[in-house]
Amino acid sequence: MVNKDFQHQSVLVEESIEALSLRKGDIVVDCTAGGGGHAEKIWERIAPNGLLVCIDRDPTAIEYLQTRFSSLIEEKKVVVIKNRFSQLETISKMLNISGRVGAILADLGVSSVQLDQGERGFSFLKDAPLDMRMDPSSHAQSAADVLASLDEKELAAIFFKLGEETQARQIARAIVREREKNPIKTTQQLVNIVTAVKGVQKKKKHPATLVFQALRIFVNEELEELQALLTHSFSVLKPHGRLAIISFQSLEDRIVKTFFKEKSDKLSNNMNLKYLPVREDDIILRAEGRIIKPFPLLPENEEIISNKRSRSAKLRVIEKLGTNEPKT
Repeated sequence: MVNKDFQHQSVLVEESIEALSLRKGDIVVDCTAGGGGHAEKIWERIAPNGLLVCIDRDPTAIEYLQTRFSSLIEEKKVVVIKNRFSQLETISKMLNISGRVGAILADLGVSSVQLDQGERGFSFLKDAPLDMRMDPSSHAQSAADVLASLDEKELAAIFFKLGEETQARQIARAIVREREKNPIKTTQQLVNIVTAVKGVQKKKKHPATLVFQALRIFVNEELEELQALLTHSFSVLKPHGRLAIISFQSLEDRIVKTFFKEKSDKLSNNMNLKYLPVREDDIILRAEGRIIKPFPLLPENEEIISNKRSRSAKLRVIEKLGTNEPKT
């Protein structure tokens, strides 16, 4: 029986599946399998002889995936692995699929389950312990640990760089003052501190949104995880395999956009032809990848209406070129 408590509405499902150009028999890695929304659609495209590798670091998601795909796991057509997706290269070598993967998908959003389960501490709408770890069983610092251990300057840097919070210094100062009196251990305590600094805003965005975002990214090393995934992705993909990333905020999208541009650049090694002792005509210009569309795919209005959390989603897709394939 599937755990009915684990309900997550995946975003840009049809768009991402189409963009991956899946074929029957493909090997596909879903790096953020979560509730299996994308994974199920992927399997429909690669069945009956494909291999689907589902990765997630959330133990609740892993338990759910093992139940949802139990029969396919027994048939060794689906593999469920609890790990960070930064370990993609290690996982692919362990499964002997490195260089043979037809598609890689990563949905970087926080799942509805993580947001809705108050005890996880991701949401500023529910009072709960300040945890925010994607994997609560890990030994990583919780958000409460971060607020207790870092100094004012370090906290301000986190809020400004990872949350793009314009009042980062004032909020950091208020946190340090408050923790001298009482440990900051709950989401409501943090919300109260931020709201006292910023005031109750009439805008749609909650005043604590950016601070919570910044703490979550820092606690889970999300940008470092993304950079590692991108770095290893091309060695895992086979020629003409595709990588699709769904991002939800500007920092992530900027990293993905930059990586895709570098991979699709004719001169990805930054050679300057002006200083080479050969003519430009004598050099075959190559790129490692081809960007499928020059702009990100966005959710349709119908999806945004049915799932408000999809409104900030952006899908970018790149294809790995063959070894001897010139960029035209």
